[in-house]
Amino acid sequence: MYRFFIVLLRVTDLKVNKSSAPPNLIFMEWIPIFNSTEEVRLKLRENAPYLIRVQGKAICVVLRQQLLYAFENKCSHNGEALHKGSVNYLGEIVCPWHGYRFNIKTGRECAERCRDLETFPIEEREDGLFLFL
Repeated sequence: MYRFFIVLLRVTDLKVNKSSAPPNLIFMEWIPIFNSTEEVRLKLRENAPYLIRVQGKAICVVLRQQLLYAFENKCSHNGEALHKGSVNYLGEIVCPWHGYRFNIKTGRECAERCRDLETFPIEEREDGLFLFL
């Protein structure tokens, strides 16, 4: 017989000293990317990939149907920058090199020929839009 225990812990309850943490420990946090939805509307066009850099990492963001999606900017097939590509009518980012297509919501490569893209959640707050990285 197996017993499972569920432990709930609010992340805000954790106090971690990053300077004394092991070097291979990865810290994820909400990072501001836009100051407001108005800034998003000014900088981004509907279905047009846009490159942002967050903590040295290239992230492609797409505004589609008034929702903002974020995923890694590097095509997992051959490494091309996806912000140079386009978004088709199905909501897929199309790589400009070989036409590989990835769902902007899930990161899944549509024909399953290579690994899926890493996606990043975005949260809207009173003080701006934040990306979880």
